[in-house]
Amino acid sequence: MTVDTQLERLEYICEKENLELNKDILNYLINIAEGDLRRSINLLQTISTFDKRLINQNLINDICGIIPHKFISDLFEVARYQKPDIIIKQADDFLSNGYDLKQFNIQITEFIGANSSLTDDEKAKINFLILDCEIKLLENSSQNIQLYNLLNNIRSLFSMSLN
Repeated sequence: MTVDTQLERLEYICEKENLELNKDILNYLINIAEGDLRRSINLLQTISTFDKRLINQNLINDICGIIPHKFISDLFEVARYQKPDIIIKQADDFLSNGYDLKQFNIQITEFIGANSSLTDDEKAKINFLILDCEIKLLENSSQNIQLYNLLNNIRSLFSMSLN
């Protein structure tokens, strides 16, 4: 199903439910739902319970558990350039905000793939580290420990390349 078709469907639902949302918000729902019409309709239903003046991308991100891009890039930069004690503090701050490590892994994978300052070899090695983290999470390992481990392994990767 095309984005235009999904947009038409969401606009139709909004019309029938007397819900006034702009196209940017509807397109954002489609983007977050990754083309899944049912998911975008469910998101629309969820946000429709809020005052329409409050509905924006930040609210949608909070509802969906999307981590702000700044958190992703900041954690990556801390892992790349800082000492382990600073990495642990940043990781604790990240987790204290209630963000999920599995969601972080999804978003950092996208961040790494789009990062033009990294070589293909660095991207592959980092993605391997993310995969290892994801496997350990599936084995019920602690999110805290796995985030510390992932960020410190990224640090090690870059500190080795500086030598």
